Amino acid sequence: MNKFNYIKPCLVILALNITWSPLFANLKLKAEIKPTNSFLSWVNVFLPLSKPKPPVKPRKAVGRPLRDSSAPSSVCMISPDALQGKPNIPRIVWSDRPLFLWQGNIQQVGLMKNRQTTLWVQKLVSGKQFISYTGEPLQPGETYYWVVFEGDTVIGNTKFMVMEPQERQRITNKLKGLEQEQKAQGANGEAIALTKANYFIQEELWADALQQAYSVEKPSTELLKIRQNILQQMKTECNKSQ
Repeated sequence: MNKFNYIKPCLVILALNITWSPLFANLKLKAEIKPTNSFLSWVNVFLPLSKPKPPVKPRKAVGRPLRDSSAPSSVCMISPDALQGKPNIPRIVWSDRPLFLWQGNIQQVGLMKNRQTTLWVQKLVSGKQFISYTGEPLQPGETYYWVVFEGDTVIGNTKFMVMEPQERQRITNKLKGLEQEQKAQGANGEAIALTKANYFIQEELWADALQQAYSVEKPSTELLKIRQNILQQMKTECNKSQ
């Protein structure tokens, strides 16, 4: 057998190995890399709430005086909030099942279509500070009131509106894309919620950002701390209105 004919196939195989090896190495490297935003954290996302003029303006609801006290009971209605200086303009939300967040003790929370028509009421266990609406999906473009009760008496309400259908669909599509990207990177539920919260804040949808923070079933230590800080900061903001 001609030695040259034997060596020739070997040279071809060697050339292929040299050509393809770097490519496979790059593919392997890319598969191992999971891009993450190391600067994104719950602390950074909700930092604006600690400013002297936070973007969320809670509303105080005042009830009857507490037992053995001449001071009336009060509840800080945090989210959805009232627009600062524009009490007649409703806060816009994306969610059709929004989060209701407050600081204080109340017996019931509810949703009204107007000041006479009650759509949903939920009794609360003592110490509860937030709950997501669980009734029929709210309608885009419609205005609602979330209300807090002392006994069977409404002591406070805040108006909000579910955003118009076209704008809501735009944001829905963006959220789906963000979730797909995060899942492809191996992100867990809390990381996905953080990414969505950050996006909502970019869109100035603070009620929806807060809903993401309170939607995590098993929150990290960082998120638990942020939740506590939010309640305390908003309580302080409520007290300024005294």
